[in-house]
Amino acid sequence: MKKVILFILFPVLLQSQDIPKLQQQLDNENYHKCIKKAKRYAKWHKKNKEVNYYLAIAYFGLINDQNSRYNNLSYLKKSINYLSIFYRYTADRTSKTQQLENALDSTASLLNNNSINKGENYALKRLNKSYKKLSGNNLTAYQQYIKEQEELRDQQNKQNERDQELKMNKEYKEFKDIVMKYAYKYLSPMHIKVLEENYSGPESYGRRNKTTGEITHRIFDEVSDEIVLREIEVVIHETTHMFGGGDERFIVSSTEYIDVQKTEVIRTSLIADDMINRNDAIKDLQLFNIYVNVDQKKYGPNAGRELGSDIGGIYGLMDEYCAYYNGVSASWILYKEFKKKEELSCVSNGIYFPDGRVLRYTIEDSIAERYKDRKEDVGSDALGHMDAFYEFNSFIAAYLIYVQEYHPNIYNNIMNNTEFLRAYAIVTNNFQALAEEIQKEFPENKIKWYHESDNKYSHSVKNVDFNEVMSVYNDYIPFLEELRNIANNQILTKK
Repeated sequence: MKKVILFILFPVLLQSQDIPKLQQQLDNENYHKCIKKAKRYAKWHKKNKEVNYYLAIAYFGLINDQNSRYNNLSYLKKSINYLSIFYRYTADRTSKTQQLENALDSTASLLNNNSINKGENYALKRLNKSYKKLSGNNLTAYQQYIKEQEELRDQQNKQNERDQELKMNKEYKEFKDIVMKYAYKYLSPMHIKVLEENYSGPESYGRRNKTTGEITHRIFDEVSDEIVLREIEVVIHETTHMFGGGDERFIVSSTEYIDVQKTEVIRTSLIADDMINRNDAIKDLQLFNIYVNVDQKKYGPNAGRELGSDIGGIYGLMDEYCAYYNGVSASWILYKEFKKKEELSCVSNGIYFPDGRVLRYTIEDSIAERYKDRKEDVGSDALGHMDAFYEFNSFIAAYLIYVQEYHPNIYNNIMNNTEFLRAYAIVTNNFQALAEEIQKEFPENKIKWYHESDNKYSHSVKNVDFNEVMSVYNDYIPFLEELRNIANNQILTKK
């Protein structure tokens, strides 16, 4: 951002004879020195409030294109605040102060001339609040933001109306009815809550073509229990995202969610190279390439997509982590229920030893076979996504290690975010217990079912190499143990 505005202001505004050294620092564009000297001067000359004007100019001078937008907004806010302090002690609202007010407003517009994310929206609102106290008016940038939000809401409302017919057509309504039937009968209070409040079925999400990047929604010729059960884990995963409201609410158990206020972040994709350098086995892990290794310039047909796991940083990763937990937990509840019903249905057709022990079950009973099929569908989803526990813990650890080294302020703010640490501790304790229970059921990471033709068990193997998953996870165990100790202490403190 060019300093033309400053060069216009300096000759007119900075003519004080009382503090010529500050003027000299400003003339030389030594803004940090000017701030340091001004604060020292203010300490010893408390009656001279004009120093606040110099601080306003110096912070304004720190704004440049090399800074992050976050830092530039921070400098702008400080400049406004010091000018407000100056105004408290003088009625000298002349053309010089008006020029600075206008310059602050113009600069805010330049800083926000692109679309801004939620964190920056919050910064802009706070900035506007300070400016309004100063001048009695809203920032031009904030007025434009409000206008854009109103236009977006209008567009969204129109889009929602167009989508409503698609969402509520016969097949999708039947699909939702079957989902809710199983939820009310078997699932947890939290599963039911998110489905009731933020249901997101196949009409709301789609599959992205790897070649063209085009998203297509699934259209059903017919809807059945079998079709719904093959999809129910994904439905609950996507519904959890909707319930989360943009990385700000995390489901952590079958009965609890935690609201979290986000702090400043960096893009998750910045940690990808560090993770690869630590253990290149991670390049073969599917979730790494979906959620972390997503450099916008390398993402092929998806170039330019703003992935929540990327722009949301640690909070985007946590959002995905909790969505996988909630989806897998639902599948696992259904698996255990269907397994129980299958075994009860098989008893009458079992073949037994003389002492009463079961030799094997036949699957001739149609009810038993139906439960067997349903059990395999949901069990496959639970096993297939259980590895998310290990992978996302690796991502979270890698992210924190990276910002600890390169962005210590961001790291400190995350580690001081009490509600985030509580959410991480609770969901991690629950997800770990869930993952271990699934692995105990399938010790070879294989799903077993009865093969009727030769009366032997066969195996369906999920395409997941847990050796690679655990190889990566093991690299981060020391850091994760320390993180969990800190996070678990937050749970105890809260109690």
